[in-house]
Amino acid sequence: MFFYKVESKNSQTQNKLKPIWFHILILFFLAVIIFTFSKFDYKLNSYFGFQNFYKNVFKFFQIKNESTYLGKTNLALDSLSYLWVSIKYAIVGTFIGFVIAIFTAFLSSSKLNNFWLALIIKNLILLIRSIPELLFITLFNQTFFREFALILIYLWFSWLWLHKYFLETIECLDLTAFYVSKYQGNSSFYAFRKEILSRLWNKFIVLFLYSFESNIRWVSILSALGAPGIGVLIDYAAISSNNIDQLAIPLIFLFLFIVFIELFNYFFNKYILEWNSKTLKTNDYQKLAKTFNYKSVIKLLFFSVIAIFSIYQLITINKDYLLNGFFSSYLNNFFKPDWSVFDISSNSISLNPFLQIFQIYGFALATLVICLFITFWFLPFISKNNNNVWSSLFVKFLNIFLRIFPSLVLFYVFSNIVFSPATLLVFVIGITASSSLNKQLSEVIDNLDNEVIQNLKYQGYSKFKIFFSYILPSIKVEFFLLAMFYFEIFFRSSITYSFLANDGLALGSNMYFHLQEKSFNPNKAFAYMWVIVLNIFFINNAARILKLVI
Repeated sequence: MFFYKVESKNSQTQNKLKPIWFHILILFFLAVIIFTFSKFDYKLNSYFGFQNFYKNVFKFFQIKNESTYLGKTNLALDSLSYLWVSIKYAIVGTFIGFVIAIFTAFLSSSKLNNFWLALIIKNLILLIRSIPELLFITLFNQTFFREFALILIYLWFSWLWLHKYFLETIECLDLTAFYVSKYQGNSSFYAFRKEILSRLWNKFIVLFLYSFESNIRWVSILSALGAPGIGVLIDYAAISSNNIDQLAIPLIFLFLFIVFIELFNYFFNKYILEWNSKTLKTNDYQKLAKTFNYKSVIKLLFFSVIAIFSIYQLITINKDYLLNGFFSSYLNNFFKPDWSVFDISSNSISLNPFLQIFQIYGFALATLVICLFITFWFLPFISKNNNNVWSSLFVKFLNIFLRIFPSLVLFYVFSNIVFSPATLLVFVIGITASSSLNKQLSEVIDNLDNEVIQNLKYQGYSKFKIFFSYILPSIKVEFFLLAMFYFEIFFRSSITYSFLANDGLALGSNMYFHLQEKSFNPNKAFAYMWVIVLNIFFINNAARILKLVI
């Protein structure tokens, strides 16, 4: 009824959706998107709001090198000092999370371990991943001194996200060598270390560097929630019109460091991680075996320095508890939610859980649509194979600038114009996230067969025709998988940024309200948390099923 296939005498095609159902599906999605966007408030603020916006933009460029955050101090020196705090604790947290993620990815793989054990561990970690970031950020900040709390936040981020990437990479690998090693009497972990980890090490290093960069880009939102680092100076300047002239300098230092990370990642990947094939000039294999492998030495030194630095920071940092009883309250009430915060018969979004759930699904969908729309504008110009080298570099530079500009700063700046915080967050998060999606898709495009693209150019195809007739169809699977992944990210963002939107994102803002010291009520907070956890768990499992289908 829904599918058809073309058969010949010797072969047949796979099942395809009938055109009529395909068009009905497209119309249905368009209707859902239009309905979703119709629920947002697009009202603009008064003339005074626009005046304040222009005043802030003008004042932003009147760069001031005097900070009033802690008295009158040198802002450039303060920015360097606070940036170093963000860097060193991001290194420690990312590295520890990286190490833990390798072990949990190994234990979660059903191809490497007992199926039922792997299934239990995989779903347990998925359940932990479903806990909203807003909850554990608040927990760590309320339980430990700020510096150690920041390490734990970065560790949590890095572990759970790297675990996901590592496990997917392992599951896609040919494991024949692993099974042969086990058949020879080696343990599972020895076989994993020798036959799998050695082959995936370069991929894991790339993901480690990407995770570190992502953690640094979180500085602004983390500082808004109480964590230390350069985000403290950025938030202090951005949140008040009186201090907006103190925003440029910390932003410039953050921008320069992330550009440095980008360049470091590029050259490290190109000259250390990539293996280029060479024509052998000798058949003396004993001589070849003694060839100095400087790339392996550099990688070993790189991680040795990071490991020693991380151990030193962990030994010297203050790991004491804040004796306020928050941690014990979290543990004692984690499985004791107070469901009285909900009333399914109410028409009020502050009480009805289904209205709150629909609200954040609508937020995630609207943000995804904006992200994909911006991505389609950038993507045809960002590939080095389909464009002039300099134009491609220029677009990539713009993309880097968009990616590193803190979403929270954009929110504070444009909040003078846009009346609804939830509406503004949809556009700010969608636009800034499109830069990360562009980066990931451009890497997929750059790995396509360049000869095919050049042949199409010889045939007179324009860059846009090449993009829509060859490039886009070639990356459609990766595009769809990333779109599903970003939907989950935007769902999570609706919780993380909810403290800025109140009833505009009721589920997360209500949970955050009951986690604050003045209104602390963990039983009520965990009622909202469990609703969020179940929905994120559902999204992850739905994505897992869809991956099997496509």
